[in-house]
Amino acid sequence: MRFPNAYAGVKTLFVGFIFALLSSVCSTVMLMFLYLSAKVELKDGTLVAVEASGFTALSVIIIGAAVSFISLISLILEMIGSAKAAKDEETFKVVIYMISVSLAVSAISGIFSGNSKLVGITNLISDFIELFIGIYILQGIINLAGKCDNAEMEANGAKLYKTIIGLYSLVILFQLFTMVFNGTGVLVAAGIFTVLSGVLSLVQFVFFLMYLANAKTMLSKA
Repeated sequence: MRFPNAYAGVKTLFVGFIFALLSSVCSTVMLMFLYLSAKVELKDGTLVAVEASGFTALSVIIIGAAVSFISLISLILEMIGSAKAAKDEETFKVVIYMISVSLAVSAISGIFSGNSKLVGITNLISDFIELFIGIYILQGIINLAGKCDNAEMEANGAKLYKTIIGLYSLVILFQLFTMVFNGTGVLVAAGIFTVLSGVLSLVQFVFFLMYLANAKTMLSKA
């Protein structure tokens, strides 16, 4: 095996993205439940409950705590995996820096959770960071595929590259839209987007996991 560190790192990244997928599912369920079970308003791009039953409020708190915990595990695994892979491919070092920034932004968001405008801004920043994390992980694997003379993995990585940029661009544009505009129509649009965003995130994570699985196979045979 020519790249044992990269192989171990990609294996860890694979597990990390499974947790990220689970977090995305829980987050989508929480937002859909909040939208359907409580009276909500759109404040600075963030859905906020203004009237909710005790059961709804408790459910959202529990699911929200689970999402935060699972997301943290995902980021830690992605950082560990990137640190391992960076020993064979330096592109993964950038992922470590980006994840560190992401953790700091998440901490700021948690501390100032009562400030809807700041939460909206940190959510937007987090979307940008997640985009770059995905891009650099992909680029690292594409570079490894080049070292392994695997043209198919390079080509598939380039296609996934474009897909992820396209999906995240839609998410970021909508975040900007909801931060600038308000009103009933935007609130309805936000509810619809919650469902669509969740589905697109699931599709994206499935594609990413498939690519990581193929990368593991490639590196095990290199």
